[in-house]
Order: sequence, then structure tokens, then C-alpha cells
Amino acid sequence: MSNLKGIRLFVLHFFIYSVLLITIGVSLWGISGCSSTTLKDNPSPSKVIKSESPVEKTSPSPSPNPVITEIKIEKDPDFRYAARKKENQPFFDEGCSLMEKKDFANAIKIFTKAIQQDADDGESYYYRGVCYLAMNNKENALIDMGRVIKLNPKSAPAVKKRGDIYLQDEEYKFAKKDYDKALELGLKTGEVYRQRGIAQAMQGDYESALKDIDKALEMDPKDYTAFAHKGMILSYTRKTDQSMEIFNAVIDNDPKQAQAYIGRGLIYSQQGNFKKALEDFDTAIYLNPADTKPYYYRGMAYFKNNQEDKALADLERVLELNPENQTVLLISAMLNAYLKKEDLAMKRFDTLIKLNPHHALAYYLKGEVLNEYEDYEQAEKNYTIALEKRANFLKMLKNRTLPGYDPDAGDFLLKMTPEESEILFRRAVSRIENEDYDNALKDLTRFIEQKPDSPDGYLARGSVYAMKGEFQKSIEDCNRNIEKNPQDFISLNNRGSVYEYLGEDQKALQDYQHCLQLSPDSMVPARSLGFYYFRTGNLKEADKNYDRCISLSLTPEEKDTEEFRELHIYRFLIREKMAAESKGKGRDNHNENKKELEKIYEITPEKEWSHPAMGILLEKISVDEGIKKLTTKSKRQKKEQICSIYFYAAEMYLIKGNKEKAREYFQKSIDTDARIQAEWKFAQDELNKL
Repeated sequence: MSNLKGIRLFVLHFFIYSVLLITIGVSLWGISGCSSTTLKDNPSPSKVIKSESPVEKTSPSPSPNPVITEIKIEKDPDFRYAARKKENQPFFDEGCSLMEKKDFANAIKIFTKAIQQDADDGESYYYRGVCYLAMNNKENALIDMGRVIKLNPKSAPAVKKRGDIYLQDEEYKFAKKDYDKALELGLKTGEVYRQRGIAQAMQGDYESALKDIDKALEMDPKDYTAFAHKGMILSYTRKTDQSMEIFNAVIDNDPKQAQAYIGRGLIYSQQGNFKKALEDFDTAIYLNPADTKPYYYRGMAYFKNNQEDKALADLERVLELNPENQTVLLISAMLNAYLKKEDLAMKRFDTLIKLNPHHALAYYLKGEVLNEYEDYEQAEKNYTIALEKRANFLKMLKNRTLPGYDPDAGDFLLKMTPEESEILFRRAVSRIENEDYDNALKDLTRFIEQKPDSPDGYLARGSVYAMKGEFQKSIEDCNRNIEKNPQDFISLNNRGSVYEYLGEDQKALQDYQHCLQLSPDSMVPARSLGFYYFRTGNLKEADKNYDRCISLSLTPEEKDTEEFRELHIYRFLIREKMAAESKGKGRDNHNENKKELEKIYEITPEKEWSHPAMGILLEKISVDEGIKKLTTKSKRQKKEQICSIYFYAAEMYLIKGNKEKAREYFQKSIDTDARIQAEWKFAQDELNKL
């Protein structure tokens, strides 16, 4: 039992839960405060037309993005070679016929034959590109549109179609540039204004986006795709009531608008109405099963509704559709870690890092998970890489030049990327667990330089000084915190522990008692006082303080800790000593003590180190068997746990009157050299008495 507190432990589930909750609103609530047009600028779609029938149960054609859901064939009178070769016309006509029948694969073959007959046939390049786009082959579609534009730089349809490809590919800057050019070339259609508005919204320019969307609606008041995106933009700017009105009206008028269901589902999710949110996301997926967004948002809704396995399944579906989605890879890694699926978590982190070696946040979070899994050496390496890459990562995020940059997640990534001081602190924890105290001290000193007002640095550094036996420096760090905040009971407790190691019992007792006055509802002071009185032979006061700890109104999470279980071990030892010293009722007290510890033993997971420790005290296993059952990968913790187990065994032998065995195990406890352990010092005291 180490009395020293201050090395803040990483609680994986709480941390990941916080991360995942933030991601719920990544694209809906990311930015606020821009001025925007309101519904008064356009009539609500509910005032335009009502649909006569609900969603028809047909098989919708897949589209990777709800922004562009149809194949449009714009005629272009300005192609450079409108008068194509006579022998080439049949190929072209057949290709167009196949395309109109949505037989895109065969249409591509025919247009290719046309191009082979005439390498300057711009229209064949154009329509072949349209077919490639319909089959989600954006790379070839982009090449063909580029060839058309090279043949005829004034081909507005080709410029516009290239903008559509960029928009699907989330290259919003290039998309806007092409839409600007298409408008300049005279293609002033509502669709171009709508698409440019979407591109601007995705870059955070909501005011310009709304102007373009409103222009599109002015040209076509029944453009429900435009209305749906207007609802999304209003959602981005937190005009929830207005956006909800639009989504409801769009769905009434055009029940096949997947974007409206997504937008409304997001609002329901934020409001905690998960049943309706999930229904809307289900509908969006049915309408557009190849779109990743509704799977992602449904997964996040499942997570908030405590349906973690379903959440993970939806994230995996997103990665099936788009294996290089960096945001989802990151969230999937964290969710797998939350569900204790270590191999999958590491696989997702590694895939993300391979895709984007600049991703400092991925290295940091991987380090956090490795820390939880007690792989401290690898955790330290990942923290180190995160420190090296952090500044450039943030610069690329702010400039939107990060490879695979997702505008939806930009603010989330910035918010989640820790300060340098936080990474230093976490690396120090890993180094402490590996007993690399000198480098841990360097990290903590840098942390203090960057965060001089934070008590965490002094608490942790003071603990490390104590581990190194530099007790005066440890006291000085405790004093710094106490001077800044006289109510800091943790620093008081730590200082008392150091005084106890130094044999200054009166000073230790004063600090513990003061600590109890400041925090009577905390386990920390009563626990320290209990051990102090046990060590100094006042068993009644020791029992009273341990009993006080155990009787506190603690949460189930606080009771499910090694610290709480250790209280029962010490109360058992104290009462066994008292029973051995009493007359008449000693045997009855022993049996009662044993029953109480048996109850705790039975509910303690076998992987926890207190389980074999209690097993030894209850004579279920030998000391050597108990030590073999220790599972921690931490060098420091392993040493401290062995020190404690030897001490417990020695105390039991002493209680039974076997002084020879007691001496043997007190010496073994001392030989572990676990200097920060209170048991290490206590073993020395007990051995001296013998």
C-alpha cells in the first residue's frame, strides 16, 4: 500500500466516453456565431407542394454522397469537335443509349471505342466520365473531365461535373473553384448555385453558402435537395428550430431526400430522442445505402444510447465503404479500446498512422490505450512521436493541409489534440511504471515549467522524488502546493507519508489529522491514519479508521477498486491481531473476520492483484502461488505488489506466533526494495522488533 498520491491514473472508459460524446456533434455543432439568412428569405417547402405518397420501397441506386444523387447529361454546344467523324457516330449514339439505361459498364466500353476512333472526341470523354462517376470511379471520371477541359477550356458542363467530383471527394476548395468557373462560363443553373453553396458550407463560409442555396431555391422553389442542405447549414449555425421546420417540410414534400433524414436525425440525437434519431438514420440508409454518413451518425446515436456493439458495427460498415476515413478509424480505435478489444483497437490505430504519419493525435491516443493495457514501453514511444509531430500536425489542421483532412472533423481534432504539457505528463507516467525515474523527473519538470499553477506536476514529481529516496525534495514539492492552496489535502497526505518514512511520526500524524479535517468524506486521510496507527501499535484506532473508510458513502465505481479492496485486507490483519490478543472470544472473532474477507475475495476479479493476496491470507494458496498469479506488466507495480504480499504473509505468521517465518517474509518484503511502499518501511520496523 503506497500512501503517496498524485500520479494521476488514466481511466480509459471515462476518457474514451468523453471523446466519443464529443464526436456525436462533430459536424452538426462544430461552429457557431456566423450571420445567416433565415427562413423568411424563402418560403418553407411545406408551402410549395405536398407529396401524395410515402417513400416507395424501391431499390435506390447507390451513391457515395447524398450531395449528388442523380446522373445528369448536360448538352454542350461548344465542344471542339461537335462534328465528329461519320463512322464514329454509331458508337457515340450507342454509348448514350446504354448510359440512359444505366448500363454504365457497357457504356464505358462503347465510349472507349469512340475515343479510339477519334482521340479528340470531347463528348465521348465527357459521357464516359459521367459513367465512371455513376460507378463511383472518381479517379477515372476526374481524368476524363480534365481531358474534355483541355480540349475545350470553355466547356461549362465538364467544369461543373469536375466540381461535382471534387465535392464528392471532399476537395471543397477545388469544387468551389470549378463552380465559380462554370458560372463564369454561363452555366447559371440552380444546381450549380446549390453545389457551390454546399462547397462553401463545408469550408465554414455559411453566409455565402446560404446566399447560393437561396439563389438555387429562387430559380427552382421545388429543389428539395437545396432545402435539405439549407436545413443542414442552419443546423451548423445552431438555428435548430428553423432547420427542424425545413427538414420536416422537405420530408413531407420529397420523402426520398436522405439528407433531410440525416439532418433531422442529428437534431433528435442531440435532444436525446434516440428512437426517432435511429428511425431517421435507418431511412437515410435505406434511401442511400452507399453513403457513409448515416451509418456514422447512427453509430454515434447507438453509443449514446448504450448500445456499444451496434455502434461499433456501424463504424465498421463505414470503413467497409471507405477504408481510408481517418476520422472513423480514430473513433473506431477508441471504441474498440472502450470495449476492451485490444487487437482491433491497435489495428485501427496502425491503419490510421500508416495512412497519415503526421497524425499526432492518433499517436497520443494510441499511447493512452497502451498505457491502460500496461504496455508502458510502447506507450512511451507513442507519446514521444506525438510530441515530435504535434506542432506540425496542428499547423496542418489549421491550414487544412493535413492529408485526408475532413472539414467535418477539423474542430474536433483541434479540440482533442492535447497540449504539449499533457503529453509530457502522460509520458512521465509511463516512465514511472518502467522505473525510469530520472527521465520521468525531466518530463515532470518541463510540465511544471509550462503549467506552474497546476498542482498535478508537483504532486507527481514529489512522488517520484520519494521513489528515488530524495525525501527533502519530495517535501518541498508538497509544500509548494500547500502554500498555493492550504486546502490541498492530497499534498498534506503525501507530506505526511514522507514524514512517516523519515521517522517523524508526530509531523506525519499532524498532517494526516489535518487532512481528515479538510476531507472527512475521502478515503485518503482515514486510510493513512489507519495504517499509521497499525504501524505504531494502536490497533483500536487503526480498526476505527479502516472501518470509517469502508463505511463511507462511496459509488460502485469507487468500491470496485484495488484501493478499496486493500482496506479490507488491512482491517482483516488488524482484527486478526486483536483476536489473537483477546481472551475467550478470539476464535469467534477470527471466524467472523474470515467470513468478511471471504465475501470480498469471492467478488474480486482474479486478474486483480488483491485476489491472490486475499487468497494467501485465507490460506487458499501459498505465497509463491500468489506471486505467480500477479498479472501487472508494470515493473514498479509488480515490485510493490510483491512487497505487500510478503508483508501480509509475515504479519500472518507473526499473528500465529511463528516468528522465524515472520522474520523470513519481512526480510523478503524489504529485499524487494520497493521504497515508496509503506509496507517496505513497516517491514523494517517489524523486523527490528523481532
